Amino acid sequence: MSNKKGVGGIFFFKYVSATMLHPTRNIMIYMKKKIVITKRMLDRMRLPGKGYDEIMGMDMTPKQRNIFLVIDMYWKEFGHGPSIDDIMRNSGDKGRGNVSRIIKNLCELGALKKIPGKDRSVRPAYINFRNIE
Repeated sequence: MSNKKGVGGIFFFKYVSATMLHPTRNIMIYMKKKIVITKRMLDRMRLPGKGYDEIMGMDMTPKQRNIFLVIDMYWKEFGHGPSIDDIMRNSGDKGRGNVSRIIKNLCELGALKKIPGKDRSVRPAYINFRNIE
């Protein structure tokens, strides 16, 4: 992680890279993304709310807990929300509808937050910032 003095304060950024198989072609894709976290985002992350331990203590079914952990790990690794297909592959589920239903139930439970109509907007409830540029 690097520091850089900017106009709005100190910016922390790191480069995240991943190699994955393209879904339709049989080629490997190398992606490199710069994640920028501003001081304001860090302050918003410290706002009181549900923490990781509180969410893990909620009454969830084993499938719900598994999907929550998949989404949490994806955020920690890549810095953005996973697609339904990514969650399906990593959790071992075979249907998009089942994954969507479980995500909806987790949002109602308060473990996840999601912006309706936006792809890859699902995130754990303890992450309190809006954008990662």
